[in-house]
Amino acid sequence: MIDIHCHLLNGVDDGADDLESSLDAIKLAEEAGFTDIILTPHYIKDYYDNSIENTKDKIKELKQEVFKNNILINLHQGNEIYICDDICDLLLAGVPSTLAGSKYVLFELPLSNKVFNVTDIIRKLKQNGFKPILAHPERYSYIQENPNELIEYIRAGVLIQSNLRKYYRSLWKRC
Repeated sequence: MIDIHCHLLNGVDDGADDLESSLDAIKLAEEAGFTDIILTPHYIKDYYDNSIENTKDKIKELKQEVFKNNILINLHQGNEIYICDDICDLLLAGVPSTLAGSKYVLFELPLSNKVFNVTDIIRKLKQNGFKPILAHPERYSYIQENPNELIEYIRAGVLIQSNLRKYYRSLWKRC
């Protein structure tokens, strides 16, 4: 299994508090059958600058510790990118990360306010060869109120990532 949306990078936004917590969670992921984890700290333009450049050393350190502890999970760089009008330009400039260096882009929307130009942004991403993935649509109030809102994104060619809250909650309690 591959976890494509994970906030386990210690000391970064809402990731693990420390290196030991990251390692404990990664060990549990290995026990659960995961082979790969894409670390996706938040990238929010002008707020969370967890860019490729600013997280690469932290990821390298965590990879070294995973190796030292004989944990058989591959870690990859990524970001959960908060949607903005120039997300495509930022990606093309190599500021935030796609998922594991691929063309897949994990993006999130505001939790309670619908973005009305999102299909234009998605179209631009796709025109530039990116494959957009909407993070946790079950968390957005406007999709909770009208799940058919999600169809607009699917029709635009967006893949969907959903959180397995119940499963992960039990994993985190064991840490």
